Amino acid sequence: GEQRRSQGQDFRKERRERSSYERSDANYEERSHRERTDSQLIPLTDEMHAAAEAFLGEIFAAMHLSVTLTRTDTPVGTIFNMEGENLGILIGKHGATLDSLQYLTNLVVNKIPETGYARIILDVEDYRARREETLTRLAGHLADKACRIGEEIHLEPMSRHERKIIHMALQDNRRVTTYSAGDNPRRYVVIVPKRRRYARDYEEPSYDRYER
Repeated sequence: GEQRRSQGQDFRKERRERSSYERSDANYEERSHRERTDSQLIPLTDEMHAAAEAFLGEIFAAMHLSVTLTRTDTPVGTIFNMEGENLGILIGKHGATLDSLQYLTNLVVNKIPETGYARIILDVEDYRARREETLTRLAGHLADKACRIGEEIHLEPMSRHERKIIHMALQDNRRVTTYSAGDNPRRYVVIVPKRRRYARDYEEPSYDRYER
């Protein structure tokens, strides 16, 4: 009730204050630790670190990959950046494999009893930052196109995090609005020019109706 709404407001405020790179953990936030809503984010403990390394090591061994992990502690979680040869398989299409591996790693470390929960963010050679730059540029180009042709543009299906990048890239663009449509896992972003070539009835979607 009130407590969950309050925590949701705190979480949204926290996400606005994060660097763009560190907002990458949308799927993890949505799908796990609902049972720990009264817990606090804590730094990764030595036991948690060892559990994460052991789990990832088993995955790498099974896939015959040689991977170097670099750890960076941040206020919003611990980043493990993976480096090595032929690691594209760990990323998957649009980062889907990386997101799944990150989700599983967080499940493993948070099975260890603690007073709060830890958050691990997995990255492969700074893939997440590069992907965000690509999506931000794409959003700008497609917004220009939508205005030029006077018609809405439907993007390809994306993860919740990638849709959020598109929305945020265009949130201050006065010529277009954006919303998400469709059902998961094929949910996508629609870019709508405020000036349309063909006049027709159009109700701008409310963000209360569309989960971004």
